[in-house]
Amino acid sequence: SPSYNPLKTSPQPSSTPEIYGEDSTYGLQRKLAGKTHTEVRLGAKQAAAIKAHVGATASSDLLYATRVSRGTADLDAIDTFYLDAMGATLDVDASTDYFERHCFKYTTSSTVDICFVKRDDSATSSDFSVADMEGQMNAVHANLLVSPMCGTDKWLDNHHAFDDFEMSTSSIVEYLDSDAGADLYYYCSPTTVDGSLGGFHYIIDPTGWGIQIDMDATEQPSGCADAARQLPIQVGDTYNPACDLGTC
Repeated sequence: SPSYNPLKTSPQPSSTPEIYGEDSTYGLQRKLAGKTHTEVRLGAKQAAAIKAHVGATASSDLLYATRVSRGTADLDAIDTFYLDAMGATLDVDASTDYFERHCFKYTTSSTVDICFVKRDDSATSSDFSVADMEGQMNAVHANLLVSPMCGTDKWLDNHHAFDDFEMSTSSIVEYLDSDAGADLYYYCSPTTVDGSLGGFHYIIDPTGWGIQIDMDATEQPSGCADAARQLPIQVGDTYNPACDLGTC
């Protein structure tokens, strides 16, 4: 069934929240004025979760994440990364003359879709395109993450997280250390840090955006093994990878 999805401005310049709801006076006004269009934006499980929350007394005043959505200029590269490197499954495959959208689920129990949409160049209102954005982010990664131990990359903290401590990193690490994963960027925290913050911490997808790896780090990619990266934990055991300049 249709939903109304207004976009809200955010103080964070790189993120825009999209609010889903079944009823919207503003949305209805725009629909009657012929200023809306229909797109498949969610998988069936995510849509059902929204309906379950609507009207529920305990949750009616809360916001629940249902998807992360990015633009991309290369859906084929996205498919290869999320299906082969991350082991995700394709949840939404939708297209019209105006867009293509692929959404992925990391696991069958995932409550959030990871979505990517490709639109025609004419959909961009300025000279700065989605491909330009991807190119400038990946140019920073190419300069700094040639050493996976370098923490000065400003884009590292622009990420979503893969949270599943019952899953092993072994298949992702195997892909990173193969010829197929040779061109992928990733970041390693000091392995002297205990718990999920130690070692393999971020991986960068083809758009240039990152994924925080909150998993059972049973294995580490080869770039995390350098002994020079064995840095002491910060005072008070309050290590934060966003504050670590690393070894560049």
